[in-house]
Amino acid sequence: STRLCTLFPYTTLFRSLKNVVYLHNNVVIVDGVGLLGINGWDSTGGSITEEFHAKCYRYDDLMYLEKTLEKIQLHPDIKKLIVVSNCIPSKELLFGETNKSSDEMFPTFALDKDTEHKIVSWVYGNYDKFVEKTIGYITYVNNSKFDKEPYYAKRIEVSI
Repeated sequence: STRLCTLFPYTTLFRSLKNVVYLHNNVVIVDGVGLLGINGWDSTGGSITEEFHAKCYRYDDLMYLEKTLEKIQLHPDIKKLIVVSNCIPSKELLFGETNKSSDEMFPTFALDKDTEHKIVSWVYGNYDKFVEKTIGYITYVNNSKFDKEPYYAKRIEVSI
């Protein structure tokens, strides 16, 4: 049983597509597991104006993440939560490397709002290494395609 959580208004962009949900400003609940998505907007490497817009979008996404995590804590239909992001969630997940987000605030700053420890997995992209690492109570998984041939998608299982 899949349904869209009504914490936030549903974007009409994908309403006509069957079995597709646009995660921006939406939380999807599937059998007690919530899916919360953000982009996180890394640096674009573009003009000053493009960089400014990327930073604004990044902070908007991070504030959305923080506020949504706070609301989800008391939501009775969400027993566990998977966060999906394009950006790398934590500097620790760079393993000493630097990238275009290295000097930015990372999304894991919002974890203090996960008071019920509902987040069990955080799936992210935008990193060319395979990562599956548990930090605290959260398993972080990255399996971006980049130039991997053949590419094997990673399966994430969450049991209630």
